[in-house]
Amino acid sequence: MQEGKKIGAVVTFVNITERKQVEEAVRESERRYRLLFERNLAGVFRTTMEGLILECNQAAARMFGCASSEEVLGTSIVDVYQTISDREAFLKQLKNEKYVTNYEVNYRRTNGDSAWAMLNATVVADDSGKNSFIEGTFVDITERKVAEQQIQSLAYFDALTGLPTGLFCGTDYRRRSPMLAATTAKLLFFSRPRPVQEHQRLARALGG
Repeated sequence: MQEGKKIGAVVTFVNITERKQVEEAVRESERRYRLLFERNLAGVFRTTMEGLILECNQAAARMFGCASSEEVLGTSIVDVYQTISDREAFLKQLKNEKYVTNYEVNYRRTNGDSAWAMLNATVVADDSGKNSFIEGTFVDITERKVAEQQIQSLAYFDALTGLPTGLFCGTDYRRRSPMLAATTAKLLFFSRPRPVQEHQRLARALGG
């Protein structure tokens, strides 16, 4: 400065290229995570230990029977369990082992329909380490469970008549309920043609 006049200036520069690169890398990572989260065919969720749903993707919302994830946020995942004992068993295993894999649970959709899901979940802590959350995924296995139940039913009930099969006419069954065993045997006897040996066995069940 000369006689009150500015004759120059000092300019300094700080290279922030590395910082900008880190910020861009973080944004790109968050973008990829968000896309994976939203496009995942499995239901992805994050809840408090008490069950308050903090985050879920569209697939999870659909499995719950909702049109969007916004409808699910803030609700309690405890409410979708068919029985509270299932929730308690899940939490017990999760707290003991810190993770749960391939855990099958019977749940209820918003319209009241019963459904089945296979859960994989883990306990995670926030940055402070003071608060814990549950993060995980689940897939709908309702069709598989229904098929298993149908196969099991076919082992005990005739596919054509709906009547109990011969498996219900065993000694243990008759001892538990003799009257029901006799009634079942009569129904079986007239339900359809059978080999001579089975007619003889049914006759003995009837007391003949």
